[in-house]
Amino acid sequence: MKNAAKTALLLAAMSALLLLIGDALGGTNGLVIAFGFAVLMNFGSYWFSDKIVLAMYRAKPVGADHPVHRLVWALRSGQAFRCRRSTSSRIRRRTPLRRGATLATPR
Repeated sequence: MKNAAKTALLLAAMSALLLLIGDALGGTNGLVIAFGFAVLMNFGSYWFSDKIVLAMYRAKPVGADHPVHRLVWALRSGQAFRCRRSTSSRIRRRTPLRRGATLATPR
């Protein structure tokens, strides 16, 4: 299941639960109030979920001199994946070869 479908399913389940509780507690008027509350909660959950999670973990912004900032910047620019030389394993692998082909041994 894709993430958007999972999110929609969870928000719908939360809305249904709130509507059932509102209907049980207040009848038709409780159902209307619960519907309004469900709309507000779903809107807040969907649009502000990133800020809610960051606030839960008391996250703080980091400056450019922080190691995590430098790591993310390197990953973003692709510098973290550039190698100066290629490496190889010293283990000889058994691979299917064409007839007449040979394996070069690593140095």
